[in-house]
Amino acid sequence: MESQLVIILSAMSVAMAVTGMLVAHRGPTPKTARGPLAIIFFSLAGLCGLPLTLTFSQTLALFYLPALLPLLFLLPVAIYNYAKGLTEVPTSSSDGVRRDMALPLAGLAVMLGYWSLSISDKRTLFLQGELPTGAFQAGLALMTFLLVLMWCVTSLVYLLATLRLLRQHRYRLKQLYSNTDAYDLYWLDGHVFGLIGLWTATAMAILSDNLGPATLISTSVIYGLTIIFLLTLIGYSLTIVPSSVPIAADDISETGASPKYARSALSTDQAKRITGKIDKAMRETACYLDPQLTLAKLSQHIQAPQNHVSQTLNTNIGMSFFDYVAHWRVEASKPLLASSQTAIHDIALEVGFNARSTFYKAFKRETGMTPRAYRLVNIENTKNPEM
Repeated sequence: MESQLVIILSAMSVAMAVTGMLVAHRGPTPKTARGPLAIIFFSLAGLCGLPLTLTFSQTLALFYLPALLPLLFLLPVAIYNYAKGLTEVPTSSSDGVRRDMALPLAGLAVMLGYWSLSISDKRTLFLQGELPTGAFQAGLALMTFLLVLMWCVTSLVYLLATLRLLRQHRYRLKQLYSNTDAYDLYWLDGHVFGLIGLWTATAMAILSDNLGPATLISTSVIYGLTIIFLLTLIGYSLTIVPSSVPIAADDISETGASPKYARSALSTDQAKRITGKIDKAMRETACYLDPQLTLAKLSQHIQAPQNHVSQTLNTNIGMSFFDYVAHWRVEASKPLLASSQTAIHDIALEVGFNARSTFYKAFKRETGMTPRAYRLVNIENTKNPEM
C-alpha cells in the first residue's frame, strides 16, 4: 500500500512540476526570473520521478538515477537566481555563471561516467547497493560521495544567500515605497525555509531506511510535502506582482548610505530646506494619505532631486522613506482610534496603509502597543479621567 501511494504521489508531483514549467513560461513572472523558475520545476520533476521510473522500467532507472545528481545541484542555484530575477538584481558576471555551474557540471560528468559503465555494473551499484570491482567504479563512487558532501554545504550557502538577497531587496524597497506589501516577496522566504525542511525530512527518511527498521518519516510524507511546495510555488508564480520600479543592486546599501551620497553635492543648507519641504508636504498637504505615495512622487511634489530627498531622509531625518511615511500615518491614526468605533482595518486604509498587518507592525513599532490596545487604553482613560 505504501509503495502504491508513493507511486501515485510521485506521478502527481511530476505532473505539478511540468505544469509549473508551463506557468514559468507563460505566467506573469518577470522575464529575468522565468528561466530559473523553469529550472526549479524541471529539477523537481526529475527528482520526484524516480519511483515511477523504478516501477515501469528498471533498465531505464539505471540511467535515470545518475541523472539525479546534476538536477540536485541545479536546484539551489536556480532558487538563488530566481530570487535575483524577481528582485531585478543585475545578472551574474561570467565569473558568477561559471561558479554557479561548477557543481552541476561536475555532477553531469559523474553522470556520464556512470552511463559508461556496463549494465551489470550499474545493476550492482544502483539496485543491489554494492560496489563493483574496478578502480574507475570506485572513483565514481568516491566522487559521488564528495560531491554530495559539497552539495550539503553549497546548498546551505545558496539558500542563506537567497535570504540575504531578499532582506536587501526589502531594505531598498523601503527607500522607494510607502507601502511595500506587493513587492516584499516574503512568500519566497517561506519557500526557502520549506525547501530546507523538505531536504531535512528527506535526509531523515534516507537515514531511517539505511540504519534500521524504525521509520523516522515515510517516503509518502516526503512526496506530500513536495506537492504542497509545488502547489504554493505555482500559485505565487501565477499571482506575482513584479516591482514596477527597477532597483539596482548597488542603489542603496543596508547602512542607508548610497554610493551616490559620497559624490553628492547636497549642502547642509540644502538638506535643511528639503527637510522643511518634506515636513510641510506631510503637515499641510497630508501626502502620506496617498497609499501609492513613492519617493519619486514626493520628490516631484516638493520639486527636489530624488537622490537628495533620499539622502535627507536617511542622513538628516534618520529614517527610511517607508518608516518616515509610516510615522505620519500612525500619528494620523491615533485620534481616529481614540475618538471613534471605526474598524481598525478601515482606519488603516484611511490613513494610507494598504494592509492591516502593515499598520499593526508600524503602530507597534511607533507606540509599543497594538492599535487595539491603544484604543482600549484611551477608552479606559475617558471613563476614568481622574486616573
